[in-house]
Amino acid sequence: MPGLVVDFQNRCVDIKATICLDEGMLELIACTKETKEHESIVTITARPMHVHTALLLLGANNGKPASEPGEDDSPPSETEPQAAKQPECQTNPF
Repeated sequence: MPGLVVDFQNRCVDIKATICLDEGMLELIACTKETKEHESIVTITARPMHVHTALLLLGANNGKPASEPGEDDSPPSETEPQAAKQPECQTNPF
């Protein structure tokens, strides 16, 4: 997949990125080029669906959209699976 490498041995995804924000308001960690660079730390060349697929290949679980405190304070139902511990990745700047 262009712009990323899946490291199955270390259970990490290396994503090619460029720093685009070093000062200002932060809304996103990463975005694709020509989208929201004014509020993201880095731009990535990989397609978002490829990043998602790479994480799923490593065993990550789908998440939930962010919510405001108090919006979803209900405990998970008995049929809802508990979140599994996600693999830890370390970043190595090059």
